[in-house]
Amino acid sequence: FLLSPRSFCWEHRPEQAVEAAPETNTTCLICLEPVGDKKTHGILVCPACKHAWFHRGCIQGQAVRDGIAGFRCPLCRDRDAFPSEMLTMGIRIPFR
Repeated sequence: FLLSPRSFCWEHRPEQAVEAAPETNTTCLICLEPVGDKKTHGILVCPACKHAWFHRGCIQGQAVRDGIAGFRCPLCRDRDAFPSEMLTMGIRIPFR
């Protein structure tokens, strides 16, 4: 799924396999704004630590800035599961 998530209908879009939901008052680690209290298409979580929550737009911006060589979870620094999960979820990571 390297295409933008907008190319999938709501019934067939990729979903994260992580069985976690954000707690009340959870904030995005990038913009520090609230992410809400339930998983949605616009909210992503790190599959490695399951504690780092992001808005889709925020983590997409981070991916563009970091590129494939430096893209990792801002909280746990995972470079294995995190980039591959974000690619699956439609986050574009440029090769630089």
